[in-house]
Amino acid sequence: MQNTIKQIFLAGAGLVSTGKDKAEKIANELIKRGELALKDKDKYVNDLVSKAEKAKKSLDKGIEATVKAVLKKLEVPSKKDFNSLKRQIAKLEKELSKTKKK
Repeated sequence: MQNTIKQIFLAGAGLVSTGKDKAEKIANELIKRGELALKDKDKYVNDLVSKAEKAKKSLDKGIEATVKAVLKKLEVPSKKDFNSLKRQIAKLEKELSKTKKK
């Protein structure tokens, strides 16, 4: 499981590094090799960036779902659980304080 999370993280990091500058470098290389027309460069770069952003969003959702599943499996309390416990503790402390004063 840890290896899977590491792979997901590394893939996400790779997508993040594929920004517009990287897309333009790829397009320029394709133009040099004659595989892309200069007039199509802007569209190609925008499409590549758009696909990378969509893939990143999809990856983020996958990571979030995986983390939630792992936390649930490990029975890690949520923030809501902690806040509920804090309220209960505060209430018990208040009651205990009243009892001590008597």
